[in-house]
Formats: sequence, C-alpha cells, structure tokens
Amino acid sequence: LRQVGVWFSNRTLAMDAATLALNASDSLANKTLIITTILENPYVMRVGGAGGPERYEGFCVDMLRELAALLKFRFHIKLVEDGLY
Repeated sequence: LRQVGVWFSNRTLAMDAATLALNASDSLANKTLIITTILENPYVMRVGGAGGPERYEGFCVDMLRELAALLKFRFHIKLVEDGLY
C-alpha cells in the first residue's frame, strides 16, 4: 500500500502531486497481466486446442488486444477452474 492523499474532517482531500501525474501507460509497459475469466459468448470464446495451442477470441479479447497494443503490455488469459464467476 502507498498513501496517495489525505482526507481531512472538514471534507477536504489533499492528493500527492506525484500520484496525480502517474501515467497508466507507463505503469503497464513491458508487464504481463494474467486475465482471469470464464467462457461467455460473444465476449470470450475458445478456439483451437485439440493438439494446437489454445486461443481465445471475442469482444473482450479484442478489447484486450487493442489495449495491450496501445499501452505496451502482454497478457495471458486463464479460465477459472470452476467455470463460475
């Protein structure tokens, strides 16, 4: 945990200027994220497998690919074992 601001009893919030200047794209660059999800058409669907590499496609996967390209991160999709939320 890192303190990023202070809340005063007179309903005033004081934020650390360095925190406000944080660029999300810099914090994700060159990192690999593990995305945990379930299969749910049309958002995340399994393709391939059966001898080949398991791949996923769908609306959420397309969004992840676009974000990864813009913010310069990698990701790995991991399905939850019980298939539930």
